[in-house]
Amino acid sequence: MEFFFPPHGKGSDWEHYYLSLSPVERLMVLREFIGVTYLRRFQFFRPLARFPSSFQRNLHIAAARQDNRFRVNDRLWAQPRLTRSYLHLVFRHYLLGFVVRMTQKRCRNALPANCPSCYPDAPAILAALIWYNSRFSFLESEIDKWTDHCLERNLRHFYTYCLFAYRMAAALFCELEMLEAIAQVKACRLGGTTPLGAELEFSNLGKDAGYERSFGRHKRDPRFHNFIYFHKFFLADVSWRLGGYLDHQLRLRRHRSAPWVGGYLEYNLVRLDYLRKFSMPLSKDPGFLARYLEEVVAFSRDISPHSLHLNLEDPGVGNERPTLEDYLCLLLLGGDLRLSDDGVLLEHRFANNELRGIVQQRKHFSPYDNHEHLVTEFSFLRLWGKGARDYGYLPVIMAIKGFQWAYDISVYCREAAGDMLLWAHRPRPLPDAAISRFLQQVELGLLREGAHPRSLISTRMEEVRSILEGYQVQLRRQQA
Repeated sequence: MEFFFPPHGKGSDWEHYYLSLSPVERLMVLREFIGVTYLRRFQFFRPLARFPSSFQRNLHIAAARQDNRFRVNDRLWAQPRLTRSYLHLVFRHYLLGFVVRMTQKRCRNALPANCPSCYPDAPAILAALIWYNSRFSFLESEIDKWTDHCLERNLRHFYTYCLFAYRMAAALFCELEMLEAIAQVKACRLGGTTPLGAELEFSNLGKDAGYERSFGRHKRDPRFHNFIYFHKFFLADVSWRLGGYLDHQLRLRRHRSAPWVGGYLEYNLVRLDYLRKFSMPLSKDPGFLARYLEEVVAFSRDISPHSLHLNLEDPGVGNERPTLEDYLCLLLLGGDLRLSDDGVLLEHRFANNELRGIVQQRKHFSPYDNHEHLVTEFSFLRLWGKGARDYGYLPVIMAIKGFQWAYDISVYCREAAGDMLLWAHRPRPLPDAAISRFLQQVELGLLREGAHPRSLISTRMEEVRSILEGYQVQLRRQQA
C-alpha cells in the first residue's frame, strides 16, 4: 500500500529514520497519527464514496489532509513556554498510543481479554499506563529532549511529533517490563457483572475552570491557560485513546469546537464514537476500574484532578427507597469533606456550587446489541490523586454498585439535592442506625449481584464502615 510521508519532510534527517522502518512500523505510525479519524473513517470519506478508492488509499488521503491541518500556528509558536506545555501532552499521548499498540502486538498472548461488550483495548491501555507511570520522570525527560529539538528546529507539524514519539517508544519498549505491567492488570481484577464507566475532569483552576468563572482569567493557570488552546493543539484527536475532550460547560456548544474557550480536560472512559451516538462501558470489574482511575490520574499528574462521574448500568432490580442519609453516606465516601480556608468543615463539591447534577439516569445506545441501556450516572464524586486519601477508589465503586443493586434509583433521586446542599454547608454526624442500614443494604445489593464471594464483600464492607466511621469522628469533633 502507499504509505504517507509529508512533503515538508523530504530530505530531512527524520526522513532517513522513516525509510528505515518496516512496512508494519510505517502503518503503525500512520494509524496512530490519524487517530480518531481512523475510527470514524467512513464518515470522514463520505465525499469520496462515489469513487472506487481503496481503504488503503483513503488512509493516505486522510493523513495528507490531517498533516496539512495539524500544525502549531504562528501565534502559539511565538509563546514557547505555553507551546512546550502543550507539546508535552501531545508527546505523552502519542507515546502512550504506541506503547498500547506494541503491547497488543508483542504481548498478545499474555494480555487478558476484557469483559464481554466492554471496550476491548482497555486491558492493553491499563498495562501501558502502568508501564508509563512506573518510569514517568524518565519518559518526561526524554520528551523534554524531543520538545527542545522541535522548538529549536521550528518543527510545527504533528506528524513529526507522532514519528518522534514512535522513535521513543521503539527504543524504550521492553517486553519483559510490559509483562510485569500486564501481571498487575491481572492481579487487580475481581470479576463482576455490572457494566461500569467513568468520566474524569482535570483543571488547574479547579471549580473556576467553567466559562462563567474563568473568562479573562485563564492565565491563572500558567501551564495550560485553562485549556483555551485545547482545539488549537488538536488534543481531542491526540488523546482519543482515553476519550479526551474539552468540557467548557457552555451547553449550546458542549459537543462542538469552541475556540478560545477554556474548561476542564475530561477523559470519558470510553467514548467509542465521537458523534456521541454510541456508548461502551470500560469494564464490568470494579477492581479493574479502580486501578484504571488511579493510573489515569497519575498519567495526568501536572493537571489537578477535579471531579469524577461513575456510570453504572441499572440492573432494574433495586426495590428499597433511598433516604437522605443513604445519599449522604455515598457523599462521605466519594465527595470532598474537608476544612475550608476559614477552618470550617464543609463538603466542597456542594458548598462551592460545583455540581450540575447529583444522580441522573440516561439511555445509552450500545453498538454490540443495537439496544438502549439504562445507565445511572453518579456525578457528585471528587477525583483525587494518590496519597490524598487513606483509601482508593475501590470501596467507593463497590459501595455505589451495591447501592444501585439494592435501591430503586428512580425514587427520591433529584429531590435529595437540596437537602444534600444544606448538609454540605453545615455537615453533622449521621445517626449510627442510618450508617448500619446503608451498609446492610449495600451488602445485600452486592450479594444480589452474585458476582463476588461473600468473603470479599465482607472485607470491602468493613473497609467502607471504617471510612464512614472516620468521617463520623471528624464531624463529631467539629460539632463539639
